[in-house]
Amino acid sequence: MNQKTKKLFRFGGIAFIIAGILFFARYLFVFSIPNMPASDVDFLKWLDDWKFNIAMSNEFFFFATISLVPAIFVLFKILNESDNIKAILGCGIFAVVIPVFACLDIIQGRLVYPVYNIVLSANIQKLVLSIYHGGMHATFIMIGIATIILSFGIKNTSIGKPIMYLGFITGVFDFLNAYPWVFGSIIVFISELLFALWFVFIGVKIIIVNKAN
Repeated sequence: MNQKTKKLFRFGGIAFIIAGILFFARYLFVFSIPNMPASDVDFLKWLDDWKFNIAMSNEFFFFATISLVPAIFVLFKILNESDNIKAILGCGIFAVVIPVFACLDIIQGRLVYPVYNIVLSANIQKLVLSIYHGGMHATFIMIGIATIILSFGIKNTSIGKPIMYLGFITGVFDFLNAYPWVFGSIIVFISELLFALWFVFIGVKIIIVNKAN
């Protein structure tokens, strides 16, 4: 492995670690937010009360999404050497998820950041919120599929079987996370934690293997 490739892999490993930390930090800011009230007056007060949490979650979401770009690229290069079909499928799905995440981050931002002093009505803001949650539902289904596919691909790489098994568990919980209204906040918390840990462990393993080579 030449120096250029080693630097690329190290950068990808660091990007994985950063992405994992930022995605979990994003979730921690929304974890304490109570369910949205039904009435317009209470909804607007709810938005105002939790504006800081939503804004911080939005910022972490933005940088976590950016971190996925080099991370997934490097993972593709690693998996492509041993199983190009799983590399294309798994990383390809994540490549679709990244711009969707970027769009959802912009949509979520409309709840807390003013644009040219345009004031949105409660009904419009509820629509914005419903689009955001609908988008997150779809992306976590895709992430669950991608995580399981990539875990199968990781089996024959230097990343190792422990991370493969963690990926299988994470993928299952990603599916559960797509239905928070069914499985509740505890399952969502476990899912978000596993999602972050899987990224961090992949990043650490890539850096360790890269140093050894």
